[in-house]
Amino acid sequence: MPASSLPARVLIAGLPLVLIALVAGAAGYATANPGTEPVPALTPRLGEAQALRGRIESVSGDEIAIVSDAGGTVRFRLAAGAPVETLAGFSLAEVKQGDWINGGAIPHPQTVFALTGLVVVPDPVLPP
Repeated sequence: MPASSLPARVLIAGLPLVLIALVAGAAGYATANPGTEPVPALTPRLGEAQALRGRIESVSGDEIAIVSDAGGTVRFRLAAGAPVETLAGFSLAEVKQGDWINGGAIPHPQTVFALTGLVVVPDPVLPP
């Protein structure tokens, strides 16, 4: 029997261990949960601003009920002295240099965004 080198003997002795590790790894990968369950919805944290689109159903004292466009009624209690503002229509000719505006837009294939509406902010609150 020819004498074999030390690296060859180590390779021959370790080959079954490497094969067992590869088979075990492949079996673990094949039987793993594919993660098809949906990610649960995040619940809003207190104090975060949220937007709601809908129509006013009722106003009673310091509480307002809004029927959302998505369905269902949401009730809010307003803090004492909370400012209540209204939006009024305006024409583009009424907007002047120095006015503050907010714009609403949607993605558009020919431009980056297409404006769908403008809101003039009559008295902006500037950060200190």
